[in-house]
Amino acid sequence: MAKEHGIYAYDAYMLECARRYRTPFLSLDGPQRGIARKLEIEVLKVPT
Repeated sequence: MAKEHGIYAYDAYMLECARRYRTPFLSLDGPQRGIARKLEIEVLKVPT
């Protein structure tokens, strides 16, 4: 996943955990949230 999306292995690990355990994903990183949406992972919004 890291190579496919051009992200760090740690970021890919976090996304894979969210996908595997079907848990929402929380991140302040815009591109990472975009990848999560492409992978159909629920993304939580951070109140600003």
